[in-house]
Amino acid sequence: MKKKFSIALCIVLLLIMSISGVTSASNIEPVNNLTDTKIEQLKGLGFTEDQILSMPADVYNSKFQDLKGEVISRVETISKFDGNGNETVYFSKEEAYNAMFQQYLTPFSGGSNSHNDSWISKTMTVSDLGSKQYLLKYDFRWLNVFWFALKDAVAITHPESLSPIANSEVMVYSYDNPHNGQTTSNYYWTAQEQKPFGYGFQFDLVGDILGDGTVQNRGYMSYRVKATPDSYVGYANAYGHYAHKTLSLTTGFGLIPGGLNVTPSSAWNKATDVNAQFRIE
Repeated sequence: MKKKFSIALCIVLLLIMSISGVTSASNIEPVNNLTDTKIEQLKGLGFTEDQILSMPADVYNSKFQDLKGEVISRVETISKFDGNGNETVYFSKEEAYNAMFQQYLTPFSGGSNSHNDSWISKTMTVSDLGSKQYLLKYDFRWLNVFWFALKDAVAITHPESLSPIANSEVMVYSYDNPHNGQTTSNYYWTAQEQKPFGYGFQFDLVGDILGDGTVQNRGYMSYRVKATPDSYVGYANAYGHYAHKTLSLTTGFGLIPGGLNVTPSSAWNKATDVNAQFRIE
C-alpha cells in the first residue's frame, strides 16, 4: 500500500511541475563537449565560471547555443537584511565581506550569527547580441543562512524602448547539500509575469531542511530583448529586482513599470534594485 501511495505521489508531483513549467534535476548532465570556445561564448553572455560548468545541456541548447554577445554593462550590489527587515546596501564586495567577517560570518558558508542578519548578492548584466538585440541577466546568491524559506520573487524591468523576445526566458535556482555533495537545480521555462516592460518569476526557496546544512542558494533569470523601434538610438536601463518573502500569508506578485510589486509589503523584504545602464547604437 505504501509503495502504491509513493508512486501515486510521485506522479502527482511530476504533473504539477510539468504544468507549472518547472524542471527539477540533481547531478544534471552538463553542456556536452564544453570547449574553450563555448566557455568564452557563455562568458560573453554574462555567465560566471560556476554557472557555465553546471549549465545543463537542455538549457544551453534551447536558450543560448546560437547566441554570441559581449558584456556591455554589469552592476553588482550586496544587501544585508537584519532581523527586523532593515536593509543595508553595499556597492563594494570587499566592504560587504569585511562587514560579514566582523560578524564572524564567512561568505557562502551558510552560517548564521546572533544578529540574525541575512546577506544576498545581486548582479545585473547586459550583453550586446548585435542587430540591436540584448540579453538581460540577473543573478542572485545568498551569502549566508536566511530566516525564512517560502516563495521568493525575481524580476527584470526595462523601458518600453526595449521589447522582450517571446519564449527566450529561463530561470535557474540551485542549492547544495554539503553532506552528500549534491547540487539540486530547478529550471523555470516560462515567466509567471510577462509585461511589455519586463518579466518576473516566483520560486520556492529551500532552507536548511531537517538540519542538512543546505547552502549556496543561488540562481539567475535571463531573457532577450530588442530595441523598439529598430531605429531607436539612446540610453536604456535594465533593473534587477528581488523580494524575499518573510511571512506565510496569501501574497500578491506582479510587475509595474520600473519595479516589482509584492503585497502585502509587510510580508516581504524587497532588496534595492540593481540598475545597469547601457547605450543602444
